[in-house]
Amino acid sequence: MNIGKTGSAHNLCYFPCLNDIKAFSKEMEKHIKNITLSSQRADISAYELVDIVKKYNGELIPAHCFTPHKSFYGNCTDRLEKIFKEKYSQIPGIELGLSSDTFLADQISELETKTFLTNSDAHSLPKIAREYNKIRSRRHKL
Repeated sequence: MNIGKTGSAHNLCYFPCLNDIKAFSKEMEKHIKNITLSSQRADISAYELVDIVKKYNGELIPAHCFTPHKSFYGNCTDRLEKIFKEKYSQIPGIELGLSSDTFLADQISELETKTFLTNSDAHSLPKIAREYNKIRSRRHKL
């Protein structure tokens, strides 16, 4: 996700229905050169992405937040609130990544109200089904 001069970071976008995913992907084709490749950069900020994800009933979760590359804390900012501004309350949680420490992440005051996900990310195929999450959307019950 291109976020201007501050760096780039990955995000996870969860949707309750396949139709929502298809509509989201169709809209994202406007912002991604080759949407069929796995690690493409979008020409919009994470701040703008929140609105697109919400438009299709989804939830945006910053991915592997503490890794040195392609993460918000590792590559972009010292505060997620600087990136998401007034939309920060719409971010229900963060994905910690495989090597993050939940106890240490819990010491960051801006994360007090956020849920921590501890998935492996899609780049680690042998570990991709290590955990699962059941997410209840604020708009839809799953």
